[in-house]
Amino acid sequence: MSTDPQPRPDGPEHDERITDGEVPATQQLPSGEVPATQQLPSGEVPATQQLPSGEVPTTASPRSSARASEDPLAVFDEPARSADPAPATDVPAGSPPLVRSGPRTTTIVWGLVVVAIGVGLLARSAGATIDVELAAILLLGAAGLLLVVGSVAGGVRRRRRTTAA
Repeated sequence: MSTDPQPRPDGPEHDERITDGEVPATQQLPSGEVPATQQLPSGEVPATQQLPSGEVPTTASPRSSARASEDPLAVFDEPARSADPAPATDVPAGSPPLVRSGPRTTTIVWGLVVVAIGVGLLARSAGATIDVELAAILLLGAAGLLLVVGSVAGGVRRRRRTTAA
């Protein structure tokens, strides 16, 4: 490959490059004084205006207040709260808890993935040679298999609970 510049279409005699002897002189910067900055007025600061702090009406719905004020963003305002609390539901004492107890399968699987990556980094820093692409494929395949098996096992366990109850 040649390092010579390629000639322009109109030939080397029309080259517009500037040589060292033809460099134009630089312009002199103005040396006048810089104008002083203006000082802010130091008068009395006007008092702030206090806005009315009315309470949110409990009978108006967000949609009706949106129509009344014609504010398109009024639908995002806090909804009106009812004065009556939600009725308590009676739960039998022997029923299983409604909230799942124990760790989820996905939490365990992704924890194992992080541990496997850490072990791989430690082995690599100790001098072991690891094919990273193959290890990543195997790790993701095993994680996917564990997620599917955990999902199926959870479904079977839930089915047993509903049929036994």
